[in-house]
Amino acid sequence: MMALNSFNMVETQPVVNLEDSTILPISEDDKLASGVNGQEEPQASVQAGDKTPPNLLLKSLQDEREKVRQLEEELNSLKSSNFSETPEIDALRATIDSIQNKLMKTEILETYPVLKDKWQEFEEFHALPENSAMPVKTAAKAFIAEKELNVPVRLGLERPTSGRAMPTDGKMTPEDIADMRKNNFRKYQELLKTGKI
Repeated sequence: MMALNSFNMVETQPVVNLEDSTILPISEDDKLASGVNGQEEPQASVQAGDKTPPNLLLKSLQDEREKVRQLEEELNSLKSSNFSETPEIDALRATIDSIQNKLMKTEILETYPVLKDKWQEFEEFHALPENSAMPVKTAAKAFIAEKELNVPVRLGLERPTSGRAMPTDGKMTPEDIADMRKNNFRKYQELLKTGKI
């Protein structure tokens, strides 16, 4: 019976309508979203927390794309326009280039004085397509190595680098005499007869 009493109690309780019964005026954005004849157009599902209507998103996206396009056009026009419209600027650039070339040449010649006599050949070497991408210092090293300009000039015979030094006065040391007597007795006798020992 208890179940019946609880059922009856539910029916007797008044039902409260939780929906707002006030009618709100329709804004212009809602009219645009609902379509031309008041019929609603199918809209994409709105994500939770999204407060911007889809038609405004599309409009703002199109506006943003238009601004980006205009800025890109302006940037391209600035890049393509030459600022050397006056002959004075061209003359200044030529002067700066010549000064930079002179400084580079003096720096290279201080570092590698061997290139002083071969500077014209070096410039031709550096102008070649396979060498033009190299920095100037690297090209100078490559030129010197290719032309073998860094090899020191040798005067006369090289000095011996191993073994005992020979006596300069022409006399033999007592160890050499003893060695000759044991290993080369005939030569020892000849030197003894001639008086060199």
